[in-house]
Amino acid sequence: MSKTITIAGQKGGTGKSVTAVNLAASLALFEKNTLVIDCDPQGCSTKWCGIESVDYNCDISSVLSGRAGFKDAVIKTEHTHLDIMPSGFNLFHVALKLAKNPGNEKILRLFLKDVEGEYDYIIIDSPSSYNFLSVSAMTAADSLIVCMSVRYNSIDDFTSLLQMVKYIRATHE
Repeated sequence: MSKTITIAGQKGGTGKSVTAVNLAASLALFEKNTLVIDCDPQGCSTKWCGIESVDYNCDISSVLSGRAGFKDAVIKTEHTHLDIMPSGFNLFHVALKLAKNPGNEKILRLFLKDVEGEYDYIIIDSPSSYNFLSVSAMTAADSLIVCMSVRYNSIDDFTSLLQMVKYIRATHE
């Protein structure tokens, strides 16, 4: 059974994507079958895994919108034991539609059931903020790694993130 880890944080530029890719690559080097799911419409993890938009036909937005199966959107990287489900800006539009229906935050967790036996680790790179994609990524996780930069309001940011985790535990487990 897979261990799902979401990399989260409220602010951009705190190292979420870098952490996701480096953690996944490190696990793959230890021959752990690892999947990175890029849940950020900016697609930084996708790019940093060496995947360009010309390298794939479907991505996470195709899966979440029902146009493709989960396994159809997974791409092998050049590294053995490391796969990625890429992302692009279309994910923003799909997320807006999904956010309109309560309970859709569980959709990613449901899709993960299709591949939980194939990967030792699933690393989810979530976007900044508390939007549908962030909540969905945290809902799908077994564990959470929080990236944050040290600033004057870091404690407030972290407190808000903990409140979000409490909300998810109370409503989505």
